[in-house]
Amino acid sequence: MTSMVSFFNRTKFRVACYLCIMLSTLTANIAVAETSAFPTYVTVLPSQTLLTYSKSVRLAEVLFDAYDQVDYAVYSLGTALVDPHKQPMVEVQKQKVLRQLMLLNTPETLNLAIQINNMRFVSYQNIETNPNKVLVLPKINPLLNQEFWLYLPERPDYVKVVSPQRSTTTVLDIQYNAELRDYLAIFAGAEKEDQPYDSLWIIQADRKVYSVSDLTWSDKLYFLSPGAILFTGLQDLPYEFRDLNGDIAQLLSHRLEL
Repeated sequence: MTSMVSFFNRTKFRVACYLCIMLSTLTANIAVAETSAFPTYVTVLPSQTLLTYSKSVRLAEVLFDAYDQVDYAVYSLGTALVDPHKQPMVEVQKQKVLRQLMLLNTPETLNLAIQINNMRFVSYQNIETNPNKVLVLPKINPLLNQEFWLYLPERPDYVKVVSPQRSTTTVLDIQYNAELRDYLAIFAGAEKEDQPYDSLWIIQADRKVYSVSDLTWSDKLYFLSPGAILFTGLQDLPYEFRDLNGDIAQLLSHRLEL
C-alpha cells in the first residue's frame, strides 16, 4: 500500500510540473505575441526621419536602417537610444536641481538655473552603437517595441563649459593635442599654469561622468572627447546642498544636443 501511495504521489508531482511548464510556455508565447502585435516607431534625430516597423524590431536592424538615412559620418561616441516614455523621470531630476538652485538664490546659482532651464534633457538607454558588432552579439541586440528616438550626431568640433560665473554655456573650439587644463585656461583667459580651477566635472561625449580634483598639483592629464561638457561647479555649498554639484553633473549627462 505504501509503495502504491508513493507511486501516485510521484505521478501527481510529475503531472503538476508538466502543467506548470506548459503554462509558463503559454504565458511567454502570449507575452511575445502581445509585444509583437504593436507597431514600433523610431525617430532618427536630428533629421526627424521616422522609421516604422509592423512589430517589435531588433536594435541591429534599426541601426542599419537609420545609418542608411543619413548622408554624413555618424559620431558613434555620441550615438544614443532615447526612451521618451521615461521622460518624466528626467524632468523630475531637472526640477529637483532647479528648485535647489533657486533656494540658494545667489548670482552663481541663478546663472546655472538659466543655463539648465534652456537645455533639453532625455532618458538615454545604454546600447552598443556599432551596427556590425550588435548584429553578431545577441546579448547586445535587444528587441525594441513601441517608440524610441535614435540620436545620430555628426562629430562636433567643440567642447562646452557650464560655469556658475556665466549665464550662458560657453563653446570652445577643439584644440589639437590639448588637454583639460588647456581648455580651462582658454575659458578663464589665463595662461595654462595659472588657470584657476582645481576641481570640476567632465561629462564625456558618451555621457560618462568623471569628478576631477587636485588639478593644481597633480600631473595627471585629462583628454576630452569632442562634444564633452565641463562643469566647473559651485563653491562653498551649505552641508544640506552637498550633493548638488554631483546632481547637476549627472543631469548634464542627459543633455540632448540638437
